[in-house]
Amino acid sequence: EAEAPAEAASGDFTVEGLKGPISTEGASNELAYKGDISYMHFSTSEEADGNGGSDGHRTAIKAWQEGHPDINLNEEVLANGDYKVQIATYASSGELPDVFLLQGMNTISWVNQGLLVDLTDYITGSPYAADYNMDYLVPHTVDGHYYGFPVLTGGTCTVIAYDSELWKEAGYDEFPTTWDEVEKAKAFFDEEGIDTIGFGNQGQWNLNSCFVSCLG
Repeated sequence: EAEAPAEAASGDFTVEGLKGPISTEGASNELAYKGDISYMHFSTSEEADGNGGSDGHRTAIKAWQEGHPDINLNEEVLANGDYKVQIATYASSGELPDVFLLQGMNTISWVNQGLLVDLTDYITGSPYAADYNMDYLVPHTVDGHYYGFPVLTGGTCTVIAYDSELWKEAGYDEFPTTWDEVEKAKAFFDEEGIDTIGFGNQGQWNLNSCFVSCLG
């Protein structure tokens, strides 16, 4: 997931019509803007219990609030499933929060609708840019431009269970490491009347966040 400010003029960070520079100095730097910022996410206290990503996210939010007493962060925190419904509702009405968690499956559509800020200059111009793992930005990249800062990364454990004998018959001693190989193997499985791959998606978010987001 990534944080994505709502639409603003290029080179500025806009909060309810006010503009000020984005700082990269940390949690306690002085900002030009003072006032309210709306922030929507799904790192609930329940999810943070035992989830390192959400717990770290909430810790970072708290540190940021303590470092910026002149800014009132209005949080709307929903469970993951409820979040997806509500954020889509806000997007369809053009009333997205100032900052929110952006899932890769929405990036292209919302960029085309003009709902997201182009963050490319902020990201590439950061003094820490050389240390960034740019692979984390793939789900939030459109035509070489970045529309989100990585926030929740590496917190999902993905396990592949497969029939090794069937995949050997398809020509693979081990499970493929690229989607191109999976697509090639599909011809074999189609002839056998077997689904090539299936996804466990009981939580109603794993497929979107871990696969669809990356595939664009």
